[in-house]
This record gives sequence, structure tokens and C-alpha cells, in this order.
Amino acid sequence: MSLDTLNDIIEESAAKFGDKDALIIKPGFRTRAWTYRDLADIVPRIARHLAESGIKKEDRVITFGVNRPEYGIAVLAALRAGAVIVPLDVNSTVDFVKKIAQRTRASAVLVTAQTKERAAALGLPIHEMELLPDKARDKQPLPKPDVDPGDLAEVMFTSGTTGEPKGTMLTHRNLLASAIAATQIFPIGPSQRLLSFIPLSHIFEQGPGFLCVLVAGASVVYPTSRQPAVVRRTFKERKVSMILITPAAVRSLFIAIERKAEQDGKGELFAKLRRVARRLPLGLRRILFTSVHSQFGGRFRYIVSGSRATASARPRRRSHSTASTATASARSACPCRASRSRSPTTARCSRRGRTSSSATGRTTRPRAPRSTASGSTPATSGSSTTMGSSGCMAGRRT
Repeated sequence: MSLDTLNDIIEESAAKFGDKDALIIKPGFRTRAWTYRDLADIVPRIARHLAESGIKKEDRVITFGVNRPEYGIAVLAALRAGAVIVPLDVNSTVDFVKKIAQRTRASAVLVTAQTKERAAALGLPIHEMELLPDKARDKQPLPKPDVDPGDLAEVMFTSGTTGEPKGTMLTHRNLLASAIAATQIFPIGPSQRLLSFIPLSHIFEQGPGFLCVLVAGASVVYPTSRQPAVVRRTFKERKVSMILITPAAVRSLFIAIERKAEQDGKGELFAKLRRVARRLPLGLRRILFTSVHSQFGGRFRYIVSGSRATASARPRRRSHSTASTATASARSACPCRASRSRSPTTARCSRRGRTSSSATGRTTRPRAPRSTASGSTPATSGSSTTMGSSGCMAGRRT
């Protein structure tokens, strides 16, 4: 796959994966899906629509909405128009959005229905993500812009809760290198279906949860709500196999499973099975916890967990985790522990040949994943790793 900028992804993936579903959502009674070929067709048309509305190369465009397929489509279209995206959290206040818009000199805002009212206070042109595919259907495709790998693609801002928000300037090379590197670390491929849970304004979801998926030919499933009942139903209906979540969410997931076992009068049995499962191969663990897996559709295999590293905290010791054991125990997938270190490390499980990464914010070159006895590669948990080569996520500060 020949990839130089983010604008190359959809055409290369369409040629390779064609009619395979890329983005999936069920907003009502009918499921909506965009194949890789659909993306290669609609993104250039939306880019034309944005260009005709006044968005030019190097314009800053704020993306401000909830996770849904049209969010990613709008981002790809803005990049194809040559714009620089500025993602903001869906819960951002009007004052915060105004501050970022002024600082970046934004020229337009891409919104969803949930953020349209707050974005109106900016006085900038507003484009509703959900409506863009229909509005651009009859437009002529816009050719790829004259963009170099080192050109700016995104300005990612901190939340500003502990001080003035700071923007990190990320180039096409930064983001693309991370996406490609993630495919070498995560067990991602055409057979995987990932549930989108972390906000797309977060770099963890943007990279491994979106760009990496498009490069690898996997599918992203979008729940219509983050309510536990909706998420669980989406898991079952869409046969989700993978999710990216924070360590706190992993803990919440485990607690929910543990409480369900106690409610069913199986709390002690559940605890005993967890202790036994630590010494068993992956396949037998799945058999032991068949009832748990059935609640998630039966194909749930991987949890990729990460969070930002803090300057004051050393990497914490965490056990490895795969969904096959994480659905039963988010903490006890492997008895081996990662060693402590002040620098990014890759700790290897001496018993099973697995790897677990931790980072303190610097870039580490990814290693090719090893296979377990069952032929699958478990995701690791712990502090998030800034992956890639050539300082792919280091970026520049503004």
C-alpha cells in the first residue's frame, strides 16, 4: 500500500477492500453502512461541496460532534479540501470553543445535531455532518490537493482544565505513521469489528480507532448512545470483536460483569473460575466464560486500553488483557507483570510470549506482534503508547 498523506488512505483501501463495510451504524430500524468503495466515492464529492462553500487549503476547520460515520467522512473530506482540522470534545463549553476558534482563526465548523446550537455562537459557517453525504451526492469529485507529508493536518488541543489549552500541531506524516504502526501492534485486520466508544476528538480514537481501521480494512461500528444497554445490544447485533477504552472504563466493565454474576447467585463460582482461568490457555478460558461472552455477541476478543501519561506519575504495573479474559476479568489476563520503568518499555510475558507497552510520552518504535498459542495477538493494557516512527506523534506545540 503506497501511502504518503492521509488523503491516500481511502483510494488505496477501496482498491484493496472494495465492498467490505467500513463504517456501520443503526440509528433506527435500518442499518446504514458505508463500504470502502462508498468512502472513495463520497469523500471527494463532500470535499467539493466544502471547497465550493469557501473552505480553502490550510483553512482551520473545527470538528465538533458525537461519534458517528459522518464524523469520520467529514474529517476525510475536509482534509481532501486541503483544510487543517481542529477537533474539539463534544462536551466543550461555548466559551472554550470560542477561545479555540479565535486562537486558530477557524473558518468553518463541522457539527452534529448535538452541537449545532453551541457552534452557532461562533458566527462561522456551519456544516452538519449528517447532511453532507446527501448534499454532495451530485457534486463532481474533488481531486486530491497538493499536500506534502510534512504539511499540517490537525491541531489537537488539550482540555484547558489545568491551564491555558495548548495545541499540538500534527502533520500528515505524524498521523499516518501512527496509523500504520498501530496495524503492526494491534490485532487489527479485515475480520475485526471495532466499537467506537472514545470520542473521535481524542487522538487515541482517531488513530487506532479510525485511521488504523481504514488502513487495515477492518470495520467500525458506532453505537447510537453510550448507555450500557445500548452498547451491549450493539455488541451482540453487530458481532463486535474489539474496543478501545480507558482503564477506568475497563474497570467499570469488569465491575458490571461481576455484579451480574452476584445477582445471579454465581459470585463465588465466578471468582473461582477467574483464579483457575489464569493458568489455562486462551481457548479454554473462553469455554469457561461462555455465558459472559454470549452477552457480547460471542465474537468479543480484544480490549485495547490506554490513557495519557502524566509527568508526575511513573508507569503503573498492569497485567496484560485480552477481551476473552477481560470480559471475565479486566485485570487478570496474564499473571506476568510489566516491569517498572521511567522510559517507554516493552515488557515481555515470559510464559506466553506476549508484549505489554507503557510510555511516558516519548515515541517508541513498534515491534511486530507475536502470536499466542491460539494464533491470535492479544491487545495490551496499561498506559497508552505514542506509536510510530520518526517521532510520529511528537508534533509541534503552538
